[in-house]
Amino acid sequence: MTCLASCLESVITGTFGTLNFPATPLDQTADSQERCSEYSNNTPLPRATRTCRGDLLSGAVWDDPVFQDCFEGEDTNEVLDNIARAVVTSENVTEYSNDVAEATANVSDINAEGLRAISDALEKVVNAGNSSTEVTNNTFRIVDNALGAPDEEFVNAVEFQTSTRILDLLEQQVTLFQTQGDGNNLTIVGRSVAVVALQIPKASLLEGFGFATLASPDGEEKSNVLNEPNENKTMVYFYPDNIPMTTIDATIVLPPDILGLLPPYLLGAIHYMLQTQTLHTIA
Repeated sequence: MTCLASCLESVITGTFGTLNFPATPLDQTADSQERCSEYSNNTPLPRATRTCRGDLLSGAVWDDPVFQDCFEGEDTNEVLDNIARAVVTSENVTEYSNDVAEATANVSDINAEGLRAISDALEKVVNAGNSSTEVTNNTFRIVDNALGAPDEEFVNAVEFQTSTRILDLLEQQVTLFQTQGDGNNLTIVGRSVAVVALQIPKASLLEGFGFATLASPDGEEKSNVLNEPNENKTMVYFYPDNIPMTTIDATIVLPPDILGLLPPYLLGAIHYMLQTQTLHTIA
């Protein structure tokens, strides 16, 4: 048996886009060929590093990549303003949306102008028309981060209608994913928002349709449940009469008469659970 004394050239893809690593000897660390975003002052730095592990007996294997904090030490809102001015295409939208998600990670630093820039950047992401899982996940990360900005900054940004606009754009991207994307169903849970998106055969909706958020344990404030979004606390009911009204925090029900007015194909249902409220959209 021949064991490799180095790790082979590697290409990996994900929500971050694509990273290329050169062939690397054992116990050495390689830089990705891709550098930090042009919106960052850390552009010369690699976006990630990866170490080649193993020995001459067991062979060589790559460790998981370690990502660089490309926006460390940057002015968050200045970076967001620069990002919002970029040209976005279907080819670069995966990396672009990842850059926006990374730039919004320091949520406490986001101000009203930053929220406006996030809205503009999100609009460019959605308008690129990329329905992939990666772009949809990045869109969710951006929205989840944005909703964690200080409350007073949303008040200061009221003229930009940022909260409504941000959620509308998330809905548009999830709908794009459902209708043209990699799969039908999607569940993502973040710090500020959770999304459950389902494709449901209309034949399953003869009795109506409902979402419910499970109630808090005894002695726990209801708002605490919504402050910690959890997919296990969100239930779907095809027989709304079975919803246990005494053990839930929030619910919405669509009767069969309304569902019967919709076109006779798969129904897409998107459920948003926010920190302090629950929103539902049927499309």
